[in-house]
Amino acid sequence: MSSPIVNEELRYNEEPLPLGSRRRVAQFENNQGTISGGNTAYIRIPSLRNSYLDTGNASLTFTVESTLTDTILPVRNGATGITNPDQVKLSASGAVSFIRTIRVMSNNELVCQIDNANKIAAILQVANQSYEGQDAMSVLSGQSHSSNANLIGNGTSRIYGFPSTASVATLSTTPKMTFTINNQILAVLGDGCMLPIHALKNGIELQVEFETDARLSYVAQHDAADATKQSTITSGTNSFSNIKYSCAVVELDDSSMVAVNRENGFGSRDVMWSGVNYHASIQKLSAAQLSAAGTYTSLVPSNRFTSLKYLLLGGFDDLAAGAGTVDLNIPSNPLASLQYRMNGREFPIQKIDTVPKIVNNTIACFSNVSTSVGQTLMMTSATTLNYRQAAAAANVATRNRAVLGVNLECWSESDAISGLDVSQSDTEVLLETTAVAATVASNLCFVSAYDVIYIINPDGVLKSSYK
Repeated sequence: MSSPIVNEELRYNEEPLPLGSRRRVAQFENNQGTISGGNTAYIRIPSLRNSYLDTGNASLTFTVESTLTDTILPVRNGATGITNPDQVKLSASGAVSFIRTIRVMSNNELVCQIDNANKIAAILQVANQSYEGQDAMSVLSGQSHSSNANLIGNGTSRIYGFPSTASVATLSTTPKMTFTINNQILAVLGDGCMLPIHALKNGIELQVEFETDARLSYVAQHDAADATKQSTITSGTNSFSNIKYSCAVVELDDSSMVAVNRENGFGSRDVMWSGVNYHASIQKLSAAQLSAAGTYTSLVPSNRFTSLKYLLLGGFDDLAAGAGTVDLNIPSNPLASLQYRMNGREFPIQKIDTVPKIVNNTIACFSNVSTSVGQTLMMTSATTLNYRQAAAAANVATRNRAVLGVNLECWSESDAISGLDVSQSDTEVLLETTAVAATVASNLCFVSAYDVIYIINPDGVLKSSYK
């Protein structure tokens, strides 16, 4: 007969004391003042005594001022005979659409680089963010469920910092807003581990490269009453100022640091921990290819990793044809089916060719679908197969959202590094299209999430390895 179990409520144990420490939020600034789109902000984070950076609780704040050119904008109700005005909207992905590349440097050496950061962030938003989470981000970074409100009026002024005296016309063509970005792409250099900034001889440098073309972040809202008066943003530029990186910092007292150094060996040996990084590659499907039924096989370039966690795919309308008329930073699914071949095997075992398969496979990248439903912005009213931007006048509010994910981990809810080893194998992608008319090419963005090992050597230099 087994012994009786003492309920947890009847157990009286003294909790262990934590390490002597204090937590604060530190802010690090770009020292270049205002920079134009296409340029890079350099944010220096120095070595801090006895301190650790909690990069999972980091944010990037900046003010963006844009200048937009349009033949119709701005107009007001009743102006030029238009019943409902054409006005400017921000991309539904929010302010992350302004970020092109993120780099981390240590001792002038590249530690990690995330290209197409705006596309990766938009894909992660749709794949792994709840509506409740996006409600909060709508205040911080201008995200929205489907489309943002017109960038006019007192409400926008109160939230994003428009001058209260600005006119509707000014707000439409020269929007100026301050945003805060809290996205997974900022949580670099760790996955549950804090960055021991004290052990880095010269600290690190965060580099943020901004987008040049404002049409990637703004879209004109077309007049619903008069299809002959449809606005298009023909050009636009951005400038950025007040760029600040904020991060939680935990500072240990001297006796606690002695215990931590004894445990980890800082300064005497290599100290290693794991994290997750992202790589994006883009392949274009022309409007002609999208408009015809066909099967395509190609390679996902630069996809050689020892531990590939999952693959995500989202299609983005091409800048050349869709600029200024549709939201160019919202991923959709222009395909009839998708399947990968790696190491001589198909992933998944069945083609992804229905919306339920899309959602089920995607949430499996982030949770165990047999016990819990993952967070996603995909839903039946906004997620389809074979999505096409068939007309430039399509309302931005009806923008389709879809991400096709494939989980490749053996132990997805474990701390173990258990992704698929594709270091010696090409990644083939098998695509099918259906004959649905398209006027805009689609840029297929393949996002590889892979495990990376970070190393601090005894000289205080940070390096990374994923091979």
